[in-house]
Amino acid sequence: MIFSEPFLLCHHSTGKPEVVNAHDISLERGRLGVVLATIVINVAAVLLLTLAPWSDWRTGAALNFVDNFLLIGFALVRRDALLSRFLLFGVVVGFTELAADAWLVDYTRTLDYSIGGGPIIWRSPLWMPLAYS
Repeated sequence: MIFSEPFLLCHHSTGKPEVVNAHDISLERGRLGVVLATIVINVAAVLLLTLAPWSDWRTGAALNFVDNFLLIGFALVRRDALLSRFLLFGVVVGFTELAADAWLVDYTRTLDYSIGGGPIIWRSPLWMPLAYS
């Protein structure tokens, strides 16, 4: 087996050897920390921005930028392959969601992004596809 990171061979109480990544625990704690940070930042920002009459599409785009900056930055600095895959998955889902938004706006008329203003891709805000990552 070829591993890209240092691994340790550990024996647990079962007596069976197990290959364990030496960096997994710190990487998982860091990943959890950055994901929780984005959640806390977004919940706090949205709660506060509901009180701001000037809040518009720019605040949504700014929150999206902050989230992606933190997540992509962590994935690059820590070389986190799992988070990188999740981010790629989110971008693919985000662009796929454009079709769903267009259907909801044009055919069912149950979605309306015109209130927020700002630039549009198809029928969704410009920042929407990256909001899924």
